[in-house]
Amino acid sequence: MSARHLVRTPTPTVVPADLEMKFLKAKQYQPEALELFRAISAEVRVCLPNARIEHIGASSVPEAMSKGDLDIFVGVPGDEVEKAVRRLNGLGFREKTGTLRTESLCMLETAKYGSGVAIQVVANGSRFEMFLAFRDRLRIDSRLLQSYNELKLESIGLDEDLYRERKSAFIEKTLSSAATRPNMNAPGAVVFDMDGLLLDTEKQALEAFLHACSIHGVTPHLPTYYRCIGRSHDTRQILIDGHAPGFPFDDVVKEWIAYSAANFKNRPRPVKAGAREILETVRKAGLPCALATSTPEPGATERLSAVDFDRYFDVMVTGDRVERGKPDPEIYLVAAAELGIDPARCWALEDSANGVRAALGAGFSVLQIPDLVEPDDDVRTLGQVILPSLQVANQLLLDALAR
Repeated sequence: MSARHLVRTPTPTVVPADLEMKFLKAKQYQPEALELFRAISAEVRVCLPNARIEHIGASSVPEAMSKGDLDIFVGVPGDEVEKAVRRLNGLGFREKTGTLRTESLCMLETAKYGSGVAIQVVANGSRFEMFLAFRDRLRIDSRLLQSYNELKLESIGLDEDLYRERKSAFIEKTLSSAATRPNMNAPGAVVFDMDGLLLDTEKQALEAFLHACSIHGVTPHLPTYYRCIGRSHDTRQILIDGHAPGFPFDDVVKEWIAYSAANFKNRPRPVKAGAREILETVRKAGLPCALATSTPEPGATERLSAVDFDRYFDVMVTGDRVERGKPDPEIYLVAAAELGIDPARCWALEDSANGVRAALGAGFSVLQIPDLVEPDDDVRTLGQVILPSLQVANQLLLDALAR
């Protein structure tokens, strides 16, 4: 049974402008959807205490556009589907018309909370766990999520049934290629990069570099600069080799540092969206946690303490503590050794290609959340999971811990 059979095939029409579908950006609906999910799941838990209750659909995927719907997955043993449906009827949910109904699947909806709330009652282990598989694919693949959002925008003005058919075809195509989906087991420890991942400092560093180049009449070569992100030990030679002969490295660095001190040093560095949340998830789960940053001391501790992040780390490995900086794996091997956890059981979170290479070289499972530089085709084949935000990474971690 394919995804497109979950809805009946419609007769396509184009609707009047005043009735056409409207899609919301994530920040316009997801906070409310999450709050409602928590409230409804608590009610469902009372009548189905042993059910698997998970948030699915677009509202469960950070950055996903949606009409504002809330979808909830309720997984039960195959011989308890009908009993679960009856109990959910008691909460005001009724079978959704025009959708597939089998012994392993029943789609329910309710007007109790307004429009757009649905529950999918699914037999555990059945093919209808596809709802979870599709959600997980969207969470870990930023390009796929972008395509899904584009499909929705292109559907504005179409009949809603036609939109559903197109969406089902998209889901079917996505799941048919799910064999390459990464297996993210729960980590034994988590190791974080700092600049560009937890702190939004790479933009500040680039601003200071461009200023310094302008002061000294240098035309900056950005691809060369980007090669330095995440590195510490050999950036001097990279910058000199990548610019025109006579590049005044020492003068540029002096002005670079002065500009940064004058404009950024005396105020907390901006925190990346989702950073505090994922650090809290790690702390609450009791996972050992380390920092692996190319930034030397005392700069690393100063930046973290200014935003109250230093308290999250059991171990801090800074650039001045290792002989070979990223992309060499030394910094991650030191972090794992000091945590006392096998690297194969560790997750690393990085923004840069150099950091990704370092962590993969140490044997970590790696989540990359790109910052200034999108991964090129070579970087995308290294073996890491590329995510659009720390919010998505946090959800992936929560899911892994729940399994």
